Amino acid sequence: MASLIEVLDSGRVRTLVLNRPDQLNALNSTVLQQLADQVRLASNNSSVGCLVIRGAGGRAFSAGADLDEIRGLDAESAHEFISRGHEAMSLIEQSVVPVLAQVDGYALGGGFELMLACHVVLASQRSQFGLPEARIGCIPGFGGTQRLGRSIGKAAALHLMLTGERIDASRAWEVGLLSAPPIPEEDLSAEVHRTAALIASGSGPGHALWMPVRHAPEGWQCPFCEIARGGESERTTRSAVIIEGPTMTAFVASHWWPGNPGHALVIPNAHFENLYEFPPELGVDLVAVTRRVALAMKAAYACDGVSTRQHNEPGGGQDVWHFHQHVFPRWANDRLYERHQERAPAPRCAIEQHAASLRERLT
Repeated sequence: MASLIEVLDSGRVRTLVLNRPDQLNALNSTVLQQLADQVRLASNNSSVGCLVIRGAGGRAFSAGADLDEIRGLDAESAHEFISRGHEAMSLIEQSVVPVLAQVDGYALGGGFELMLACHVVLASQRSQFGLPEARIGCIPGFGGTQRLGRSIGKAAALHLMLTGERIDASRAWEVGLLSAPPIPEEDLSAEVHRTAALIASGSGPGHALWMPVRHAPEGWQCPFCEIARGGESERTTRSAVIIEGPTMTAFVASHWWPGNPGHALVIPNAHFENLYEFPPELGVDLVAVTRRVALAMKAAYACDGVSTRQHNEPGGGQDVWHFHQHVFPRWANDRLYERHQERAPAPRCAIEQHAASLRERLT
């Protein structure tokens, strides 16, 4: 696979150049995957103290998602594309290494969402910003709706999202999108280098934005990622899946407690090991899918109630290294919290029957 991201190192500053100038650095599946891979590498490299992301060609940071690729996608492929975008943006936002966006030219659509995921934004005076999705009948797909509101407030965010209008760099600075006033384009690179070097000087080992907590063994293959990609794991077939969304998947669990048959799991499609890494902007989707599963359980199982449970790290009871939330049907005196050691594999036919019942009653 040809690299669409150029990697440049200068001291403790690493620059990732989106290298599709003829396409205004549009984000396709390959770019998103390579971007995610590079952010992971930087986050695990103590010699990198600041990460800069910029576009090649001098015309655009990124003009957004690659429409030529999107037009040819079926529903399953579109789901995978959106998940890949969410993963890349979340990795940037949660990076232990500070990430600086160097914007010169267009930052539109997915490119604007990429900028929003970065911790520091420096832009040239000629730059333009916007979310044009409303003009083509869709919504931003990579978490921009949540990040934009947190960045500039509800009123200004809704105006940008609902009108699809572009704003210039001066307006972007006024509403709080930029970390510093717009910079003349001929001075932008020097100011980015100065700022990134300053950040890197105070971003040595032990001074990261946050330290990840990881317990997955080296080389571990995540079964939940396989399910989220549309495949199957050793214990979970496609017939167990009850909800497939752009950011979340829900399925009937492979192991049940004696008094709580048919319990389900809700997982993010992107890989996050635990709650500490889970992006806040996905919280709304997590709650919405959990609610749908809970209501379906009430209707399908006639249970007395529903409980949710989520574990982090071995000391917290986690045993699969991918964030997941349990949704349990509850009955009076089922003693769920007293019977953890009695969990056992459920018959595949029973899993399939419960999943079919839940799918029929989803709202």
